[in-house]
Amino acid sequence: MSENEKNKSSLIYCIPNPTDKKYLDDHFLTQLKNIISDDQKMIENSKLIVGCKIIAFENKFTEILDSAYKSFLLGMYYSTVTLTVLAAERMCYDLIAMSQIKYNERLLDNKQKESLYRIPYSEILKFLFSLDEFNKEIKDNLFKINEIRHKYVHPQFSEDPFIDAKNTLNLLCKTIDLIVMHRNK
Repeated sequence: MSENEKNKSSLIYCIPNPTDKKYLDDHFLTQLKNIISDDQKMIENSKLIVGCKIIAFENKFTEILDSAYKSFLLGMYYSTVTLTVLAAERMCYDLIAMSQIKYNERLLDNKQKESLYRIPYSEILKFLFSLDEFNKEIKDNLFKINEIRHKYVHPQFSEDPFIDAKNTLNLLCKTIDLIVMHRNK
């Protein structure tokens, strides 16, 4: 990590209060507009994502995935990593929500399935794998995505959020396609 990067993380930062005119001047608004209007950066970033096929099951994770993609286009790489991991985890819980789970021949309703949502993510991955909802490659990919998350939550902070954002988003897109293929077998 360069000296400049080390100093960046130790700068004092705040999110301005909407009533604090000092921070909401033209300069601040110009900075935000520059991020949003950098068309060339967005085009370059869009070429780096492999994308995924149309997802044909009812879910909620696609809204999160869409936010992750848009964050990447805007160059918000920390947000991309976070949202991609969140989308991967939410996808797993959506699979459980859509499934028909029986206990002693009785079909569980959505309220009864809520207990399953409290199971740690790593255990949900193992659970879905054991039910053949995932193959080994899918399970391994989802664990890799979660491992990248750990670099940002735990002390070994990553040095290149751009690479991690690109890799996690591409890996999730690839994994979504693998899930669709696996489910259509």
